[in-house]
Amino acid sequence: MLATVSSNIFSNKYQPIYRLAGRAKKIWTYLTQNSSSSKKVKSEYTATNSAPNSSNRCDYVTPHDDIRDELGGVSCWRETWNGTDYCIWHAEEYGKPTNELADRRLNRPERIDQPHLCGVTSGDDISFEDCQLWKAKFNSSRLSGAIFTGCFLHRADFTGTHIDDADFTDCHADHAVFQNIEGRGAQFTDASLVHADLSTETRVAGGLGFADFENADLFDATFRNTYLQQADFSDSRLTHVTFVDRSCVGDC
Repeated sequence: MLATVSSNIFSNKYQPIYRLAGRAKKIWTYLTQNSSSSKKVKSEYTATNSAPNSSNRCDYVTPHDDIRDELGGVSCWRETWNGTDYCIWHAEEYGKPTNELADRRLNRPERIDQPHLCGVTSGDDISFEDCQLWKAKFNSSRLSGAIFTGCFLHRADFTGTHIDDADFTDCHADHAVFQNIEGRGAQFTDASLVHADLSTETRVAGGLGFADFENADLFDATFRNTYLQQADFSDSRLTHVTFVDRSCVGDC
């Protein structure tokens, strides 16, 4: 009799645990038998609720060490291009097609940090008016007649670029590099070119002849060996500007 009572007490004491164990076993059996359908449902949910084309977005992120306080950093949202991990603006390929670049430009000012536009031939087919192109690379491009009015071009690189008759009116190109350029008749009226380098290794045909720097801020800019025949510097700020070697200013 004592043994029977003890057995009942033991059974009653652990009965809740048995019930929990039974439920856990049923849940495990259900999950095991339905694992494939569960994965399918999860996959469908992810595809439905994820951002469209999220796997085809540009990988560019403004480097932390380069973030400007007044601008902040950005992550590029544009679609990838030509089988790369970057959009057409950030892919480091030479000579990108002008028509594709034009198609990917918004019909309004936009910000594109560190765009790679080396070897591009665009002229006035693409307007960058009022855009922010911080640290842009235009090396060896042909941009005759290009429109950069009001553009933010801080630390942009135009080395070896043709910018004849290009319009940089009211642009902000502090610390920009315009070395070895062909810029006859380029317009820099009211532009900020503080610490900009407009030097040439040798005289380039045309150079910056007939360029217009009227009312431009050229503080500490450099025109080493730069051809500047008939260039206009009326009312411009020329504090600490360097004109050395064979620079030619005025009617020379």
